Parts: sequence; C-alpha cells; structure tokens
Amino acid sequence: MRALATGFVSSSGDVATDDLLSGGVMAHMLTTLWLIMAALAFGAIAEHADIIARVIDPIVARVRSTGALVFSS
Repeated sequence: MRALATGFVSSSGDVATDDLLSGGVMAHMLTTLWLIMAALAFGAIAEHADIIARVIDPIVARVRSTGALVFSS
C-alpha cells in the first residue's frame, strides 16, 4: 500500500524499465479523485435542494418528439 500511495523507485539498471516501474499511482490520481468527489457532493446538494428538477422538468414537459429531445439536450 505504501508503494501505491507514495511511489516506488526501481533500480534495475535499465533506464526504460526504471521509468516504467517507478512512480506512485495513487499520488498522481489524487487531484482527479478530489474533482470527482466535489462533483458528486455538488450533485447531491443540487438534487436535495430540487435544483435539478426545477431545471429539467420544464424542458421535459415540452418534449414531444425525438427531434425535440435531441434539440433540448
């Protein structure tokens, strides 16, 4: 787990192999994970406050055909 979080440094002697095997995956993905968590939190708040329904319901009420659905989306 420590190697995944903070990184691993390979010292095989081959530069290409060391570049491929060295690095920490979780440390590099942390900003993406925070962005996803923030988006989920915002979506949950918007859903709880009925903001999403207030935006979507008038649009869905006017959709009568496939073309109107494509245009509205």
